[in-house]
Amino acid sequence: MRPLQVEDSVTLCCRCWQNKSVTEVRFYHGDKKVRRFPMATDLWLSTLQLHDSGNYSCAGWVNSGVSWKWVKSVPVAVTVHVPVANATITPGPLSHQVHTGDPVTLRCSVQVGSAPVNFTWLHNGQEVARGPVLDLEDINVGHSGTYQCVATNKLDEYRVFRALSPELALEVTPQGHWNRGGVAELLGL
Repeated sequence: MRPLQVEDSVTLCCRCWQNKSVTEVRFYHGDKKVRRFPMATDLWLSTLQLHDSGNYSCAGWVNSGVSWKWVKSVPVAVTVHVPVANATITPGPLSHQVHTGDPVTLRCSVQVGSAPVNFTWLHNGQEVARGPVLDLEDINVGHSGTYQCVATNKLDEYRVFRALSPELALEVTPQGHWNRGGVAELLGL
């Protein structure tokens, strides 16, 4: 079955083998009966949502030549994929001041998105790391600038979805700079 995403539609067809006569068809989502229409052999699922994922099967009331009986199909897996959306970086806010030598840990997450979700970190627009966590240890002034994460997932090789977080501005100040400035102000220098 082709990959499906939220809002897609799909038709599942129930067919009997060896041209046996079928007088009634039932469709199931897992063990729950979806629909029962005599002679309706197709199930149309429209505007798919995540809860539509699961195994679907059908059962037909079939004349075996000797007697009538219910024959159930092999289940078909329907997987509804959700594109990534609303990437965010924590901790917020979108501007941070830190001192040289301080450790900084940034985490990227998405509000929605089917797994697997891949994360790429950008520093001043250039890729610097991959993964949901960016650990900056022994930070220095060169770490100053903007950080963003790009979250991606894909439905198939042709449909890749991206969500770009808002920029986080990081300002790294030399450790001694803050202390000297504070002392100078206190002494009136």
